[in-house]
Amino acid sequence: MQKELDNAQNMVVRTQAKLDNQSFTARAPQAVVDAEREKLAKYQELAVKLEQSLKALHGYDL
Repeated sequence: MQKELDNAQNMVVRTQAKLDNQSFTARAPQAVVDAEREKLAKYQELAVKLEQSLKALHGYDL
């Protein structure tokens, strides 16, 4: 589960970096930018859930 959390967190960082790139957001079609925003929200939610699950399993903060 830790590996899944690491992957989700990496995807959050990568997707956020893409959205922070003004060149990308200026040139990409709005539908593509919106899809990236949805992916970001999905990965953020997944990371939170996995982190909570790991905390519950191990009984401590990560």
